[in-house]
Amino acid sequence: MEDIRIASGGRLLTTRLPDGAGGEERKEVVVDITDHALGYLFCNCSIDSDVIFKDILLLLDRHLEAFSEIFNDNLPAIVKEGLSPYVGAKSLLTSLMLMWEIGYDEAEKKVLSGNTVPHCYGTGASDEDIFGIEFAPANEIAELPVKLSSKLRIWKEEQGEYEVFKNPEYTLGQILHSIILQLAFFGSPADRDKKHEEMLNSIKEAKNEIG
Repeated sequence: MEDIRIASGGRLLTTRLPDGAGGEERKEVVVDITDHALGYLFCNCSIDSDVIFKDILLLLDRHLEAFSEIFNDNLPAIVKEGLSPYVGAKSLLTSLMLMWEIGYDEAEKKVLSGNTVPHCYGTGASDEDIFGIEFAPANEIAELPVKLSSKLRIWKEEQGEYEVFKNPEYTLGQILHSIILQLAFFGSPADRDKKHEEMLNSIKEAKNEIG
């Protein structure tokens, strides 16, 4: 299957040799395959350096009903929120990063987690400063660049350290699923905000009890 890339404006692009061209004229051309994105979910995919999260939202919006059925039925509410204006405080995050992080039990010789979907998190001052995005409103992080890590990390429990491999592959489906999985972790945006308020209230009550 051909390699594809997510580009600005929510476009999905690939390069192909044009039909009928021969000899020196047979040069690759860029083809917009956004309208057929559903047929490319299992293709290896990269992300252009100027792509921000809003571009991912625009791509999801092009096939919203189908993507909702495939990934999560809270997706329409998340996309609607992400494409709406944001008037709150600026996010302290600097980017969204996807990385393969796999847990492996050497004694049992089996993978424990992380082998189907890469992990998605927010980064701070550096790519090593990582934060969860489960409580982040989609429009708060809409302007953040989206990156694919060039590392695949396997946690070896017995050694207590990561084994690192370079240049792992990501499919379009894995990229989209990874991001949606985090943003829909608590359900819809309304469910997320309710859960966040409950947690803040619990922390406040605990502090009051401590005195």
